[in-house]
Amino acid sequence: MIPVPEQPEPDDFDKKVRQPGKLWLAKNPNESRSSQLPRHWTRVLDELYDAYHGICAYHCIYIERSQSYATVDHFLPKSKHRQLAYEWSNYRLCCPACNAAKGEHEGILDPFDIKPHTFRIDFLTGEIYPAKDAPPNARKTIDILGLNEEDCKRIRREYFDLYCETQNLKYTSRKAPFVYEEIRRQNM
Repeated sequence: MIPVPEQPEPDDFDKKVRQPGKLWLAKNPNESRSSQLPRHWTRVLDELYDAYHGICAYHCIYIERSQSYATVDHFLPKSKHRQLAYEWSNYRLCCPACNAAKGEHEGILDPFDIKPHTFRIDFLTGEIYPAKDAPPNARKTIDILGLNEEDCKRIRREYFDLYCETQNLKYTSRKAPFVYEEIRRQNM
């Protein structure tokens, strides 16, 4: 995970998402199931994808556009923070695997707030680990999001191997910005 600068909300976000969402919340104050919330946030999935250049906020790997390419993660879960269900500032672009793993968890590090080099990559294994000065919940973040699952480690190794073969930092920065940042930090 690397810091992700928060991007401004789309010009039509208020009209497409916030207003209809808040109207529904006002009409349904006792509806506590987040599964019942109208999914107005999906109306801006393309804008979210473009704003964050298709990069998963947690894996920091490019998400290919396809039928089920990316999801909107509510950083603070909509089941516990209904008032933020329709707020751009609570949205993180993420791959379906990260969104499913995160679920309703709270207390993980927010890519909008972390410091550079909070996490490190071991390029031999592809594993990530917290830096010595990382916040205490850095390990919890790795574990909850499954950032060291075999598929995750493999893709980091593949992007590193591709960089070693091609020496193409521009491509690596576009497709795997965390790998890119670690290549630079480790002076490779």
